[in-house]
Amino acid sequence: MDMIVDSLTQVDFSGIHIPMAVIYEKPKDHPGMYVCRIWEGVGCRPTDTAIKKASLEELQKDIQAAGFTMRFPRAEGDDPVILETWMR
Repeated sequence: MDMIVDSLTQVDFSGIHIPMAVIYEKPKDHPGMYVCRIWEGVGCRPTDTAIKKASLEELQKDIQAAGFTMRFPRAEGDDPVILETWMR
């Protein structure tokens, strides 16, 4: 179960060694929304923290405001609903 926050600027990332913000387009558990789930890069595992917005642009602005600056497009082999990944 995701812990949905209003903004990633509210999240304490100090316990996550390599935080990654992974954007999903209309995943099954949040139809019609763009969702960003925070992943722990060490071990490549999801956390329970997420944010959802109606538009991709709105989500990207919040991710950048939280200090994520490096954007990577979806990698071959990623789930098709993944659009991009951001790192600090």
